[in-house]
Amino acid sequence: AITAAELGRARLDEAEAHLRRAIALRPDNPIPYFNLGTLLLVRSRHEEAEAAFQSYLGILPGSASGLGRLGLLYLLQDRVEEAVPLLIRARGVPAAGPATPGGPASARLATAIALVEDDPGALMLLGRALVERGNSGDAILALRRAGEEAPRPARARALVPGADRARSGAGRPPRAAGALGAAKVA
Repeated sequence: AITAAELGRARLDEAEAHLRRAIALRPDNPIPYFNLGTLLLVRSRHEEAEAAFQSYLGILPGSASGLGRLGLLYLLQDRVEEAVPLLIRARGVPAAGPATPGGPASARLATAIALVEDDPGALMLLGRALVERGNSGDAILALRRAGEEAPRPARARALVPGADRARSGAGRPPRAAGALGAAKVA
C-alpha cells in the first residue's frame, strides 16, 4: 500500500519532470521556470529554486511575481537583508517603504510578512517554514493572513491550531526540516 506522503512525493517528482521537459523544449518561456522554482521552494531545495527564479527573472526582469518569490525564498533562508528590498520592489512600494532593511530582525520579519500579505501561497509557505523553525507566533500571523486573503484554502486555517499548540508548548515541538535546520527568523 502506498501512503499519502509517498503519493504526494511521486506527484511532485512527476510535476518536476514535466516542468524540466517544458524548459528543455522552450527555454525562452518564463512560466515553467517560475512553477519549477515554486515547486523546489516547497521541497526545500533552495539552491535549485533560486536558480529557477533567477532564470525566470532573466526572461522577465522586474516581474513582481518573480521578485516576490525570490524575496520569499531569501526570507525562508534567513537572508532577510536581501529579501526585504526584493519584496519592496515586488510590491512597488517607494524606497521609503514600510520599514528599512537593517533594523531589528523582528521589524524586518514584520515588514516581509506585510509585503507578501496579498499572496496567500507565499504566506502559507512562510507560515509553514516558521512553524518548522519553532517561530509559531509569527507563523500564526502569516497563516491567518493567508486564510483571510483566500478563505478557500483550508490548509492555511488547518495549520494555525498546530502553530498555536507549538507556541503554548503543548505536544511535541515541531521539528525543523532539512535545509531549514534550527535557524530562527526573529
